[in-house]
Order: sequence, then structure tokens, then C-alpha cells
Amino acid sequence: MGQTNILRSMLCLNHITNALGKYYTLKFQFLGLKWCFALNAEFSKSVPLSF
Repeated sequence: MGQTNILRSMLCLNHITNALGKYYTLKFQFLGLKWCFALNAEFSKSVPLSF
């Protein structure tokens, strides 16, 4: 009985997360990309990348 309640609340949380995700995804992706590019630029300045 307790297990189904946990599963149900997880599904509910997942649904809420998905709804919020659809709303915020583009904004976060844009910020994330900007942040990634900034980090990569800083990183490649300080560390010569050689693989």
C-alpha cells in the first residue's frame, strides 16, 4: 500500500517537473549555453587543450 503511494507521488512530481521543464527549458538552455561558452573560453585561455 505504501509503495503505490510513493510511486504515485513520484509520478505526480515527475508531471510537475515536466510541466515546469517545458516552461523553463528554453530559458535554462540559453543560459546554460552562455555559461558553457564562457566557461570554455576561460578554460581554454588558462589551460592549453591537447589530447
